[in-house]
Amino acid sequence: MKNKILLDCTFRDGGYYNKWNFNLKLFSDYLQCMSVCKIDIIEIGFRFNSKKKYLGNFAYTTDRFLKNLDLPKNIRYAVMINAKEFYNLEKDIYKIFSFRKKSKISLVRIAINFDEFRNSKKIIKNLNNLGYEVGLNLMQAHDKNELEIIQKLDQIISDLVKDGLLDIANNLEIEKQKIAKQFNQAEANSQQIDIEDIIDNE
Repeated sequence: MKNKILLDCTFRDGGYYNKWNFNLKLFSDYLQCMSVCKIDIIEIGFRFNSKKKYLGNFAYTTDRFLKNLDLPKNIRYAVMINAKEFYNLEKDIYKIFSFRKKSKISLVRIAINFDEFRNSKKIIKNLNNLGYEVGLNLMQAHDKNELEIIQKLDQIISDLVKDGLLDIANNLEIEKQKIAKQFNQAEANSQQIDIEDIIDNE
């Protein structure tokens, strides 16, 4: 049984360089490559809430746009949203997302700042109501230590449980355990290297 999920976000992240205006032939070639490589999930693009300026189709990745694309069946598809676009506008989720069963998207990842999870709870609940899996992309975490990250995840899990979002909380608990294990392994490897260095020096 696989214990790792491979998610590729080339088009979503690469769109910063061309305003998400990708050639569809290029996208088709990319999809075939990802299918051959057995990537589990492709984060196709963003689903921005605002359309005040021109951006390409992969900035909005609407269900209407996706219906016209020939997407390989052996891959799951995701989009990312910026939480800050929906603060005090949480009901807009229902405007730009259809029910999961009517969409080719199964996973929505939410980009949120490290200390702003509680501002995003209504967004998560609305997406959950529509049937989507929800992932959290905690930004500005690069300068946080292991303890701060684990404590933040514990806080998020606790809030999810209180809000009745048990499936998301359980999945996050599993991921937290994996992260904690990686931290412990990294610390053990670091200590082992230090001991080996001492032995070599002697």
